[in-house]
Amino acid sequence: MQRVQRHMAIRTIIMGLFLTFLPMITPAADRLADSAQTDLKSKVSQLIEQLNAETRKQRALAQKELLRLGPGVLPLLPPPELTPNAEVRDAVGRIRGALERRQALDSVRPSRITFEGTVAVDEFLRAISQQTGNRLDFARLPVETQRLRLTTAYKQQPFWEVIDDLGGRANLTYDRQSVSDRLKLISSQDADQTAEIAVAYSGPFRIAVTSARLRGAANIDSVRIARLNYQLTAEPRLRPLFLKYRGRDFSAASATGHRFGPFSPDARLEIPLGEGGRQLTLHSDFKVPATLKPQTINFRGRMTMTTAAGTERIIFTRLRQAQGVARRRGGVTLKLQQVSFQGGPDEGWQARIRVAVSYDTGGRAFESHRTWVFHNHVYLLAKDGRRVKRDSAFHTALERDGAVSVEYKFRNLGGDLDNYRFVYVAPTLIVDVPIEFNIKNIPVSQTSPERKQP
Repeated sequence: MQRVQRHMAIRTIIMGLFLTFLPMITPAADRLADSAQTDLKSKVSQLIEQLNAETRKQRALAQKELLRLGPGVLPLLPPPELTPNAEVRDAVGRIRGALERRQALDSVRPSRITFEGTVAVDEFLRAISQQTGNRLDFARLPVETQRLRLTTAYKQQPFWEVIDDLGGRANLTYDRQSVSDRLKLISSQDADQTAEIAVAYSGPFRIAVTSARLRGAANIDSVRIARLNYQLTAEPRLRPLFLKYRGRDFSAASATGHRFGPFSPDARLEIPLGEGGRQLTLHSDFKVPATLKPQTINFRGRMTMTTAAGTERIIFTRLRQAQGVARRRGGVTLKLQQVSFQGGPDEGWQARIRVAVSYDTGGRAFESHRTWVFHNHVYLLAKDGRRVKRDSAFHTALERDGAVSVEYKFRNLGGDLDNYRFVYVAPTLIVDVPIEFNIKNIPVSQTSPERKQP
């Protein structure tokens, strides 16, 4: 008993000392971070000047060093339109493009989690959000589940694997019916959704098989149809646009090695996810000889998810003189086509701003599924940092391959209009993310034969 009391007393002293010195530690850490950022700004500024050096070797070394510093220097690079020297402007443009592409490609890789220790579930979920950028909503979890303490030892584990492991240990799952940009976690007892019989992972995507059924084929006695129903889910931070695949990209086999061909090998599908969509419900059919009754099935496939990546803020200032100005970031170009103001300072100004958005990616597939462009984040930024939201309604003025023209309206603007900046938040790159999986030993259920057509 005395040992326990002595231990608690020591622990209390240590905690008291920590709380005493914490106010001094935090500002010191902030000063170190500020100092490092100041040093980085100074270094980037020197390297930008070196891009205009007399010798080609010096210019090449500066460009190489800026690329080595990585995407973290992107906010420190001067916009091309504000760089008067043509040679430096071209060099900065090349560097920016390379870094933006690297940043965009990094953003579609699977996020990973490193965490070790004993902690409550709600604290761990907050840590997951901070590390991955995936927003989690666990408000519907019971209090006892949120406060449940778990011992964790994750080292660079992919997001979906950690979520599924946590679900098994804390008796929780995610709501597959939700269309929010947050992953809604719920108690397993409250989940009113189809059970999963097999799960696989591919990069930032989760593939869950919900059923595998064997049934008769209409008017065909020699084969039966094995249908696999499954769900494809992206990490919440991603913005998937549409899925592409062919029937021949999928295959199935029995545990004894019999291979089953796709029912429609020549089929080509392109499925949009819709604005804010993170999940698709899919199925694949295979031809199984009528003489076989496999108890399990192995399922292999590959698909491509076209995904918007590398979010960047594109900013226009002095709006009354900015009409016709274009900005390019990564693979997207934004042109301020028209700016008009109505009203006055007394009753409040109204602004109409029409922009043309053009992506390097084009083609018929992109053309038919590009309505997501209309829902990029747009706002006016006042001098005091206040954001002015656009009207919910907007007008599409022009469409062509790889580009759209959209008009936005803003109300109740006060003061000097030159104090407002127009901000358009857009992904800078449209990338095709491959999805591949190989799920083994999926249990197969039998259903009644199909009725033959008369």
